Amino acid sequence: MKRLLFGSILLISQFIFSQNIIQTDIKEKKIDYYFELEEKLGSKIYKTDEQYISVKPVTAPFIFERKEEEIPNLLVFYTLYKKDSAIAEILYEWDVRNFEKGDNIKKSLSFNKAMIKKYYELVGEISKKYGDSKYEGNLEKLELLNSEEGLSRRDNWQISDKFKVFSYINLSEYYENNGLDITIPTHKIRFYVINEKEK
Repeated sequence: MKRLLFGSILLISQFIFSQNIIQTDIKEKKIDYYFELEEKLGSKIYKTDEQYISVKPVTAPFIFERKEEEIPNLLVFYTLYKKDSAIAEILYEWDVRNFEKGDNIKKSLSFNKAMIKKYYELVGEISKKYGDSKYEGNLEKLELLNSEEGLSRRDNWQISDKFKVFSYINLSEYYENNGLDITIPTHKIRFYVINEKEK
């Protein structure tokens, strides 16, 4: 019995660690595949009261929450085409504001470094498959975290006319409220995998 249990745990562990965090092979897969994936990863369904509006012929996203250690839990948004339930887009989002409410949410330097490390790891993951991204921005000047400018970077992989991956990270500890405008701290990573169809 113990051997069987150990074998099952080992298989699940191998499955989890063999998976890339960012799933890009979405063209031939249906939502059932991703439901099974999220179940094996121990994700839970994330419920929100926000209303979803889109000009595209797509469904409201199915949202799953994956546990993280040093950074905000990951939310994965799966959006389908209404016509055939093919995957239209997957959004991967790490955002403090999904779990903490308020205008002036401050985080430590070690937290921001963990976010930057995660972003670079994910960029490396995608670049291994599709080559180097076209990017703009810089995450090296940590002193900018406390400025209005903050730290940001954007990356883009244009794989084909209809298939692309792009991402960005925004980090800032700057807060200002002058009565008319409010500038709030930001701690966010987003990766989009987009499968556009012919109109």
